[in-house]
Amino acid sequence: MADAVSHVGMRLRDSMRSLSVHKIVSLALYCVFFIILQEATNFFPLARLAASPWSPETGLTVAAGVLLGWLVIPLAMLCHIIADSMTRGAPFLTVEFPASLLYALAYAGPGLIVRKWLQEFGHESIRFLMRFITLTLIAAFTFAASQAGLAVLIRNVPVEELVSPAFTLAVGDIIGILTVSPVFLLALRDENILGYMRQHVVALLLCVLAIVLISLFVFGLDSTDDFKFFYLLFVPVVALAVVLGLSGAIAAVLITDTSMMAIIYWREISPSTATELQLLMISLSVTGLVLGTIVHERGIFKQALILSQERLSESQSLLLHSSRVSVVSEMTTALAHELNQPLSAIKTYLRAIQRVQGRTGSDPAEIQHLLDETVAQVDHAGGLISKTRKFLKRGATPVRKSNLRHIISTSLALMEAELRLAHIETVLQLPKAMPPVWASEIEIQQVIINLLRNAKDAVAAKKGGERSITLSVGQMPQPGLVRIAITDTGVGVPEELRSQLFQPFATSKKDGLGLGLALCRSIVTTHGGDIWLDQDIPNATCFAFTLRTV
Repeated sequence: MADAVSHVGMRLRDSMRSLSVHKIVSLALYCVFFIILQEATNFFPLARLAASPWSPETGLTVAAGVLLGWLVIPLAMLCHIIADSMTRGAPFLTVEFPASLLYALAYAGPGLIVRKWLQEFGHESIRFLMRFITLTLIAAFTFAASQAGLAVLIRNVPVEELVSPAFTLAVGDIIGILTVSPVFLLALRDENILGYMRQHVVALLLCVLAIVLISLFVFGLDSTDDFKFFYLLFVPVVALAVVLGLSGAIAAVLITDTSMMAIIYWREISPSTATELQLLMISLSVTGLVLGTIVHERGIFKQALILSQERLSESQSLLLHSSRVSVVSEMTTALAHELNQPLSAIKTYLRAIQRVQGRTGSDPAEIQHLLDETVAQVDHAGGLISKTRKFLKRGATPVRKSNLRHIISTSLALMEAELRLAHIETVLQLPKAMPPVWASEIEIQQVIINLLRNAKDAVAAKKGGERSITLSVGQMPQPGLVRIAITDTGVGVPEELRSQLFQPFATSKKDGLGLGLALCRSIVTTHGGDIWLDQDIPNATCFAFTLRTV
């Protein structure tokens, strides 16, 4: 016991040394609001334990323990003594001092435990909420039992007279903690409460209005004050929790429970009725907080999934780019190596022809032989290039009857993460009925993705203005052809590049290879279509290509 007291004393001394102006002000505000709240809610003391229907100062004490640390324990004890001395004149040493000590340990102490849990789980976690509710129940009923025990031991009050007040005391403290503490826990994630209220002012006002009207209907009329319509209060609480998540649930619970306390003020409800109302308030508070936490966690998981998809898409793009560069590099090296021999031979033969022609009495047969060898080496070099082209065409997939809508939707799905990450709006202009087309789905997807990626880069390079890409499908004047167009509001195509856009290695990008549009043209041409830059659309860049319909 002495070691424990010594440990607490050391912690308090350390806390005193680390006091800042901000912390001193926070502690002072805690004392002021504790006394005000206890005075304001002590309007309906129940039996000999002075148990009120709810205790918001208890929720304030738990939150102070979380936010301010060990110093709240002696401060809570002092505030409890001051507030109690103003409402009831109980003996100090025999009643007030032990009761206040138990109060401080029961509620400021768990705040320190909650503070540790927050570091492990975060207050948005359903696991943290379940632990928080369980700890609240244990602390509240333990404190109520200790208060009842003091009344039995010191004032000789019969136990049977204390069961109901002790239960009401515990439930009132639970309501105070579940209502008030979560509001202050929001401060741990540096949330701007005023900014939050301005952002969601319409939803919050509608919630307040709905709760007030439902409360007046349920409790304000003599014909409905038996709580049979209490379930209607769940509607705005659930709605705000679903729409705004945990923050909305906390706001809804605070508004609802405050309204219930106002009803008790107004109607002068009996103790038994107040206990029934307490239990309903607990069920509503727990339901709202649990639902809000689940919605909030789901939102976090959804954001994490979107982020992981964006990172995966980015990694895939980098990997694809690296593989393209690697393949081009290997092909270039291999082709250069293979072409080096015939080109060197051609050079050698041409120089030999020059030497033979420069001699007097040159032999025409020798010159013809050298020319034949030169032509053979040229044919050999041409054969190498032809083999390379055949190799590149070897992987082409067969052209068959295909669903154009499916091709477009798949291409957009593959580009969705990139476009979202670049904050670019995608507009689809598709007819209700699209004819099937002759196409290799993979190759046409590659064309669409190349054009979409070029459009994305152009829009991303533009500062300000509209950021959108439009993909449209329409019929061509010529029968049997469908037109697919991708239009962007980006920086446009430089004038000097327009005449050679579809030539290999023509690019305006710093790190571009200049092969994308050339590959698109090769694929579209193989499919019997055409691709071009449509220059008739003002203030936009439009690439269009055609496919044959079935």
